[in-house]
Amino acid sequence: MIDIQGIMSNLKVLYVEDEEITRMIMKKMLKKKCGKFYIGKDGQEGMQLYHTHRPQLIITDLRMPNMNGMEMIKKIREIDQECGIIIVTEVEDKQYILDSVHIGIDHYLIKPIDEAMLMGASNSVIKKIVGRMKEKEISDLVYTNKQEKQKLEDCIKLEISPFIKAKTGKGPKDIKVFIQGMQVSIKASGVLTIFEETMIQNEENITLVDYNRKVFYKSQMSEIERLLEEILNMRVCLLEIYTNASLNIDELLFRMNIE
Repeated sequence: MIDIQGIMSNLKVLYVEDEEITRMIMKKMLKKKCGKFYIGKDGQEGMQLYHTHRPQLIITDLRMPNMNGMEMIKKIREIDQECGIIIVTEVEDKQYILDSVHIGIDHYLIKPIDEAMLMGASNSVIKKIVGRMKEKEISDLVYTNKQEKQKLEDCIKLEISPFIKAKTGKGPKDIKVFIQGMQVSIKASGVLTIFEETMIQNEENITLVDYNRKVFYKSQMSEIERLLEEILNMRVCLLEIYTNASLNIDELLFRMNIE
């Protein structure tokens, strides 16, 4: 039997909505139930968040400025046939609902929405997501339970921050660690040194600072992998390095290997 709640607690969920009050209500309903929760204010921001985080479940309004939900869904479905998509719309938007079915949504909800409706739809779509996945991808989503995952994430957070400070002279203001199946993402914000912050005041230097920070992580790759291996008790390899000096953020993505 599929552990729907176990999978939900490991999912990355993207919610896109232009109304602030509705965003706050949905955030309260979803944030504690999923593994990682991202919010976009319109379709354009939703696409940016999708490309950065690759969520497995997307919940979106249809009527939004800049890029509406239909346009966003079309773009996502061009590159991703596996993620689950739920649309949220008004009762009078029947044609929107019919059109959205043709471009690949999995479920729709009519406003106003309560928690029971939302979780019922999410559980139904999770089953569809699982049906589209390979066996190994499913096992990745349920690698560990939420309590064990939180403990490992906290341990990594406690070790990574002083490591970066010892190597660069500047510790991150915040570290977020997320384990999803066999992948570990570490997102550090407030990482730039005073020198780097001074450099990026000239926009021409942003690319240079990003490049230098990537070089730094590559040079420390073996030590960071060893640090994670001691915590996770398995082999780890660095997959991606993402740096954004203009946002003062670095993100590292690792893959765990059982063998």
